Amino acid sequence: MPCDRRLWLTLALVLSAAATASPQEPVTSSEPLRTHTIEEHQEQSEQDKTRALLEVIRRRAKEALAKRRRARRWDFNTYTSWRVGYETNPRLSEDRNGGFFSDQYAGLTYSYRVLPQLTWQAGYGFDAMLYDEFTDLNTATNSLTTKLLYRIAKPFRIELHYTFDDVAGLRDNSISVVDQAVHLRLLQHLWHGWYQYAGWTYFDKQFKDRLALNGRGVKVNGMERKDTRDMVSQELGAPLGERAFVRLHQQWYRNWSNDVFRDYYDADDYQVRVHGRYEWTPRWASSAGFGYELKQYQERTVTSLGIAQRDDTTQYDLGLTYRISPEVDLAYTWRYRHNHSNDASQSYDDATNAVALNAAF
Repeated sequence: MPCDRRLWLTLALVLSAAATASPQEPVTSSEPLRTHTIEEHQEQSEQDKTRALLEVIRRRAKEALAKRRRARRWDFNTYTSWRVGYETNPRLSEDRNGGFFSDQYAGLTYSYRVLPQLTWQAGYGFDAMLYDEFTDLNTATNSLTTKLLYRIAKPFRIELHYTFDDVAGLRDNSISVVDQAVHLRLLQHLWHGWYQYAGWTYFDKQFKDRLALNGRGVKVNGMERKDTRDMVSQELGAPLGERAFVRLHQQWYRNWSNDVFRDYYDADDYQVRVHGRYEWTPRWASSAGFGYELKQYQERTVTSLGIAQRDDTTQYDLGLTYRISPEVDLAYTWRYRHNHSNDASQSYDDATNAVALNAAF
């Protein structure tokens, strides 16, 4: 019985201690609810960050698109070139006397997209051609151009150009002229960079201080000599791989002059030219070209032969260009021309070597 009494006493003490001890907090759903709230907060925060990022991307895309649209809407460019060289026969005569020259050019163009399919362009240029010895050939030229480019359909574009050149002879006013031309072209983009165009040009040359001759060879007071031309032209261009490009150009025109004495300047002229360019590296490029011109005079007669004069001119070109920067390049050019005429006094050879520094911004 003492053992039973001690057992019951021990059990009573244990139950009493359990009753007086601090009760444990029951496991309720509050902890899971608190955890779920944190997850929702984190998810909400991520959504806010995503929306903010998308808003930044959307705003920047709009700004970039607006910038591109402005760039397509209008554009402004400037050009400058300084060329020096030696020409073996600048007078294109039999004496073949050569001399050094310098040629400075500066120009600017402005382009404005009037409509998605219509662009207007305008430009101005100034060129000064100066010879060291043949100063009577020195000229200063002011040029104005304006163009309308209209995209008829995706591969076709029609172009209307007007050019005005005021050429002033700095020492000899008899070479001063005013040239005006209207060009109409239809351009077609073919495939993979290929293109072709066909065009018509009306050209007018008005001399400032050179009188026209009448049928008796007498100068007509108050009537400056004037030449006009109707010209048709065609060109085909094509890339050859990723580094080469070649183009073929040909044109024909008829020249009429108000100098009626023996119709000395009336002639039919045909020209064809092939030109190619190859980029060896991003900085180095070379070019080569060949041209042929046939000029058949209508009434100008070779006295010794009793037939109309005919000139056959061939031209060869070579060039090497080094790109200093995206805007500036240094170029060397060589050009050789040979004119063979059935009038021996009109035959000539001429070669030009020149180095040019060009910049476009």
